[in-house]
Amino acid sequence: LQAKFQVAMLSMAKHGRFLEEEVLVLHFVSDEASRELGKQLLPELLLDASFKYEVSRSLPSGGYHGTA
Repeated sequence: LQAKFQVAMLSMAKHGRFLEEEVLVLHFVSDEASRELGKQLLPELLLDASFKYEVSRSLPSGGYHGTA
């Protein structure tokens, strides 16, 4: 599953096209261990993105944990 996530994020960073004023908001829902992994991986995977993005993270219980 991690490999599929990486391929999807890299593909989106490479091929995603948005207007200048648009921001992609990714809502990342996971367990604590995956949340920490995602926190480390997402900035690397989206490093070459030509668009603005925000990441909101929450646990499956629905608790909100801010944006990055």
